[in-house]
Amino acid sequence: LDEAGWFPEAAIAAEDIRFRTHPGFDLVAIQEALDASANEERMRGGSTIAQQLAKNLFLDGRRTLRRKLRELLLALNMEQRMSKDAILALYLNVVEFGPGIHGIGEASDAWFIKNPNQVTPREAAFLTSILPAPHMWHKKISKTNRPPIKRVNEVLNRMRIRGTLSVSEHRWSIQERLRVVPP
Repeated sequence: LDEAGWFPEAAIAAEDIRFRTHPGFDLVAIQEALDASANEERMRGGSTIAQQLAKNLFLDGRRTLRRKLRELLLALNMEQRMSKDAILALYLNVVEFGPGIHGIGEASDAWFIKNPNQVTPREAAFLTSILPAPHMWHKKISKTNRPPIKRVNEVLNRMRIRGTLSVSEHRWSIQERLRVVPP
């Protein structure tokens, strides 16, 4: 995590805002996902970083109740055996950021030709904003050359609310031009 730059805080802001305080599952996020499903065609996740890590390491991507229960049990086991920092570090090193792009080292190099600790808050927010659907975003950005600015700004706003970014860092990050090099 020492060499991950803005990625740990951007991932928490984008994927699991209560990461530091929950036991491996987040009832608030689950309820939010259920509430949102009434208005959306496709149900969005309520998974924590530990649950996503369990899925990435041990399970397939099928959306079944059985897989979700196994994911939950694995996440609870990891939370008991590993520190939050260890879970976050492992997650950041295995999560997919596009076709064949795994971990923040490959992602920051592929999308920005930089090392993770050189990536700006806006760039880290961009990469974590594509995590729910990295293949879809890769395809869309490659075609249009337009990153998901609204989602990136939401991640930056959440980083500000969490206190990760100061007011001036947030203002600068929102205004920074995002230059991506789709791999």
